Amino acid sequence: MTYVKNIFRKPLMMVTILAAIGFMLTASLSSSITAEPQNVPPEALLPDMSPGIPKHLNIHNQQQNEFLRFTNVWANVGVGALEFDEGIPQGSTQNAFQNLYDDAANFGIPTENIWHEPVSDFTFHPTHNHWHIGDIGEFSVRVMIMVLQVQ
Repeated sequence: MTYVKNIFRKPLMMVTILAAIGFMLTASLSSSITAEPQNVPPEALLPDMSPGIPKHLNIHNQQQNEFLRFTNVWANVGVGALEFDEGIPQGSTQNAFQNLYDDAANFGIPTENIWHEPVSDFTFHPTHNHWHIGDIGEFSVRVMIMVLQVQ
């Protein structure tokens, strides 16, 4: 996941980096992203995605832009399975359908789902030879004003 914004400037860079680290280390613990799917049967067992703490935080300079990069994991702490099914390919992008199940022990059998709707897109990443799914989570960097007193 890469967040790009030209907020880093050399004199305030260290303060901004520390503010970003502080925000990212606490925001993922205290906030959640909630997306409510439409027309879900009441008996559907829902997944509940929870972000981990971002790691490997670094700033990368490229073509006079600075990129804040980090790695992260997501855990399903809900009672339902998190399962996506592919749609019809449209070039390097295709629909991502989410499958929901009830408690009849039919997880992983797409023909036995009780809800099947498009929720995102899969995009192929040819350099790494794998697929990405969009709109899973969102992180933001917020500028904090810090006043430091030297004694």
